[in-house]
Amino acid sequence: MLYILGAALLIGAIGVLIDSTTGPSSSAAALCTEPAPPVKGRQQQDATLEYRRLWSHAAPLLGSEGQPPPRLRFVGADASRPGPNDATWTGPDAGNCRTIFITPGVRRLLADVGDSRQERRHHRVALRWTLHETAHYYQSDAVLANKSLREYGATGWEKAHSPAIVGKGKAPLPFNQWRDHDQFGSNFGGNPRTFLWPTEVEPAEPLVFR
Repeated sequence: MLYILGAALLIGAIGVLIDSTTGPSSSAAALCTEPAPPVKGRQQQDATLEYRRLWSHAAPLLGSEGQPPPRLRFVGADASRPGPNDATWTGPDAGNCRTIFITPGVRRLLADVGDSRQERRHHRVALRWTLHETAHYYQSDAVLANKSLREYGATGWEKAHSPAIVGKGKAPLPFNQWRDHDQFGSNFGGNPRTFLWPTEVEPAEPLVFR
């Protein structure tokens, strides 16, 4: 479960990691050549297309305009999860490639915008979840290794940019060097299909709205 940390904790954490987050990352050391499982069925196809639309807006913010989208994997309701109630998460696949995992409920919400106000709201929530996971996907090894810092960074990045991407076209918050660049280290501007998951780091948990 995610919590937004206080300023004091952030200052202490960044003071320890600021040098390492801007340095080289081992996560782009090799191309993940193992393809993700093929998309099956109309719902997975629609959810994939919706994420690609989201990626087209997110990619320039990560310096990766023109790069392929991050790896997605749709899992079943019985899939092993970092937490029992996790609906989305970012972690390694069998080949240690960074992957965004999406459970059936979120897959359905991504695929269907809906007609009612409540359905459209749920669709936007699913988009925000996957936008949050996209930030995790790009974070440097050093940030991922610090659970508090990685959740602070992904939550801050998603909240800064989701109004413009999945909201009503509102302008994003002013540029912040650490939030919008340094937390991603050398992954910023990279090909997300080359990112490996750092060893001995637990999968990143999903965004929880409060």
